[in-house]
Amino acid sequence: MAEPVEPQARHYTDVEFGLWPNIHVANQKVVERKIKDTPPRLPTVFQSYDPPLYLVTFNTLVRRPLLACEAVHAAFREYAERGFSFHIATGRYVLMPDHVHVFVRIGRDMTLPRWESGLKQRIGKALTKLG
Repeated sequence: MAEPVEPQARHYTDVEFGLWPNIHVANQKVVERKIKDTPPRLPTVFQSYDPPLYLVTFNTLVRRPLLACEAVHAAFREYAERGFSFHIATGRYVLMPDHVHVFVRIGRDMTLPRWESGLKQRIGKALTKLG
């Protein structure tokens, strides 16, 4: 009978979090953040776009299922449509009850944290109106 193998400790660099693979160690993809305090970018294939394309994911506080309603969807779409005037293109998205996935391309006159903060504020206002 074979000896049980002790699992190795996993590091955040062992898993792709929307980051680009830039190092290969023993047939294993390892990824890292290039610049401290910046959001991760999609793999290199998407970096040929200018401005870059981001995959943004965020969730509700303690993952409460608040987002599965028409008011939140309408607020999200309104925010995305208004983004065109600020050189922001919102791509495919998924609104789940407790989290959001969205592709977004942001122009040079806007930052990703500022865009994401505005989206969260807009969704928060829609939820406040619901009570």
